[in-house]
Amino acid sequence: MLDTYVNWLNGADPTQYDWMNVENNLLPVLYTFWLCEARPEWTDTCRSFLLEGQCKSFEYIKNSCDKGAYECMQRFTSYIMNSYIKLDGGIPFRHYYENILAATQPTLYVHCHMVTKISLAILDELYRQNPDLLLYVNGCETMEGVHASIDKTREFLFYCGMFHDAGKLYFLDTINLFARSLFNEEFDLIRLHPQMGYELLNKWDSTRPYAEAALYHHLWYDEKSGYPREYTYKGNDNAILYQILTCADCLNAATDSVGRAYSSGKNFADMLADLRCNAGRMFNPDLVQLFDSEQLQQQIETLITVDREQLYREVFGKNVSLVLQSV
Repeated sequence: MLDTYVNWLNGADPTQYDWMNVENNLLPVLYTFWLCEARPEWTDTCRSFLLEGQCKSFEYIKNSCDKGAYECMQRFTSYIMNSYIKLDGGIPFRHYYENILAATQPTLYVHCHMVTKISLAILDELYRQNPDLLLYVNGCETMEGVHASIDKTREFLFYCGMFHDAGKLYFLDTINLFARSLFNEEFDLIRLHPQMGYELLNKWDSTRPYAEAALYHHLWYDEKSGYPREYTYKGNDNAILYQILTCADCLNAATDSVGRAYSSGKNFADMLADLRCNAGRMFNPDLVQLFDSEQLQQQIETLITVDREQLYREVFGKNVSLVLQSV
C-alpha cells in the first residue's frame, strides 16, 4: 500500500493547482497520515515517506498562494491540520499552519498580521506607561523579571496574534466570498472558532503556548458577554495580553473594508470612540486609557491605513513571503 502512495506522489505535478492536481499532490500524504493514525505501529515503516511528504506538501501549499488555488486548497485545510503527525526532523505544525492560513484565507492572514502589529504597539505603550500591569505575565513575579523578559513577552504576544483565529480555518471563507453580513446560522458556527482554535493549537508542542489566545480573544473584559462564556480571566496571569488581543482584533476588524467585504469600515476616530464607550465592559479600561497618548493614536492610525494597504498588496501580489517577520 505504501508503494502505491509513493508512486502516486512521485507522479504528481507540483506546479499545477487545478482540482485533480491538488488531490494528486496532497492525498497520498494525507492517506499515509490517516494510515499511521489508525495504526501507530506503522509510523516507523512510513517515516521516510512521511518526512518526504511533509516537505513536498509544505512547499506545494506555500507555492499555491499566487496560483488562484484558494478554493481548491480550502477543501483540504481541516484534513491537513487534523492529520498532522509530529516527526523528528519534520516540519513543525506551526509552520504548516502559517502556510495553510496564507494559502486558503489570505485576508485572514492579513488580519492576523495586523492584530500582531496593533497588539505590539499597545503592549509597548503599556510597558512605557504602566509596566506594573505586566507583573506575573508569563511567570514574571518581580518587576526586574518584567523588564528582563519584555522581549520574550513581545515575542509571545506576536505569536498569540498570529494564531488567535486558528479556529476559523475550519470554516469556508464566507465573510470574504460574499459581500453580505453573516446569516444567523453562519454566525453561530463562527462563534465556535475560539474553542476550536484552542483545541487545535493545544494538540501540538509548537503551538500549545498560544492556545489560550484563541480561547480568550472574544471574551469581554467584564465577562458578561463575548464568547465562550464558560471561561474566566480570574487567575489567568496572561489575561492582560489576551485583553490586548481583544482591543487589537476589534480595531483592525472594524476599520477594514477589504477583510470584511460586507462593511465599509469605520474610521479610526469612530473606533476610538467605541473603545472609550465600552471601557470596563468589552475592553480593559487600563488599556483604553493608553489611547490618550497621541503617539499611540498616530501609530495605530498609520498601521490600519498605510501599513495595512501595503500588506494587502504584498499578500495578493506574486512575491508574498510566508516567513514571519522578526519581532
